[in-house]
Order: sequence, then structure tokens, then C-alpha cells
Amino acid sequence: MGKMRDWVNNNSAVVTVGAVVLLLISLAVIVYSTKSSSGVRNYKIYFYDLNSGQLFAEESTKLPPIDTPTGKDNGVWAFVYGCGDCSEANRFIGYLQKLTPEMKEAQLKAQSGETGEMMPPYEGDMDQGTLIRLKDSGEWVPMYSEEGQKIMTSIEGKCPADQRPKHCRPD
Repeated sequence: MGKMRDWVNNNSAVVTVGAVVLLLISLAVIVYSTKSSSGVRNYKIYFYDLNSGQLFAEESTKLPPIDTPTGKDNGVWAFVYGCGDCSEANRFIGYLQKLTPEMKEAQLKAQSGETGEMMPPYEGDMDQGTLIRLKDSGEWVPMYSEEGQKIMTSIEGKCPADQRPKHCRPD
């Protein structure tokens, strides 16, 4: 044991470089294991079926609108929040979100690596490519419009004064 301690003490630079290399390899393994084959981090998020009115979990890499058992392009992102915790009794849908066909196409190209860009090239107004609405409203508005901002901030008043809405994801 003494010989090993002496070697480590006499070769501290080698030991330090070895520890850094091991740390980098460990980080690479962690990052690689949390990404899908397309390089995009993948996890489950809530979607909402516009026909059935039901929440369902789907891969985060899917871009709305998506097909559901009730029909084509009926699945949209659902931003689900909880008051205090995310138990079913405390959850509510803050708002729904989807992409315009043009924005969805640009995002899919970016995801596939076809463009070589992280952000999609988009010919139209980027602010107009993402649409949101309240669950019970039929009108989709641009996310970055004044109406869209009001929808996103409306979640603040949904919980008791001593609780902030907490963003929830499927388990």
C-alpha cells in the first residue's frame, strides 16, 4: 500500500489527468444515454387530444399537431401545471400549443440534421409559427402576441395565493 501511495504522490500530474479523462468519459456516457438517436434529448410530455379531450403522454420529440386514435392532427402539446404538487387532484391544463405547418416542417428538418442548424430556418415570421389557446377556447393565437402572452400568464391565478403553479410532466 505504501508503494502505491508513493507512486501517486510522485506522479500527481498523471493521476490528475487520469481523473479528468475519467470524468469526461463519464459525462459523455451520461449525455449520450439521455439523447435519442437524432441527438435530441427525449422524454415524455403531455399531449391533449382535441377530439376526446383527454391528456396522454408522448415522446417530447414529436411535434404537434400529431395523429391520435381519434383522428389526424388532433394531438397538441398540453402545458400541465399543479398547485403544490402534480397529483391528479391538483393538476390543470394551463394552455395548449401547436405549430403551424410551415414551422413544423422547419423544426422537423432541423431535428433530422438536414439543415445543420439547431434552430430551424424559417421563411415566415418566427413569432407567428407557434400557436396557443386555452383548453376550452377554439381560437388559436400566436404565442408571442399580446393575446398569447395573456394566455400564458393566466396560469398564475389558478392556484391559492401561497402556491405557485408547478410545471408537470408525466412520470
